[in-house]
Amino acid sequence: MAISHELTEIRQTMEDELDPKAEREAERTGKSRWNVYEKTLRTVERTAEPRAMRDLSAWIKNVIRERGELPAGEEVREEGRRVCRDLDYEVEPDSWLHP
Repeated sequence: MAISHELTEIRQTMEDELDPKAEREAERTGKSRWNVYEKTLRTVERTAEPRAMRDLSAWIKNVIRERGELPAGEEVREEGRRVCRDLDYEVEPDSWLHP
């Protein structure tokens, strides 16, 4: 349930922060990125704890606000690795979070 809440907040941030042109572009490319965001949030929560997942969600929302665009999937995975490590959780080499 927490992941669905965070995804709803990310979607709301997109609607609030992206200009119409950027929003159309986000819709065009967003489905694949959306899948990456969801899978990364789930992996972070399983690897670390709910707090890590919420931290990653907050980072995604901040990037949207600051840049006016969606962060790339690889950026989200990289930030997911960083969040887990910052909380002293090991990210396994075969994890989705690794490039």
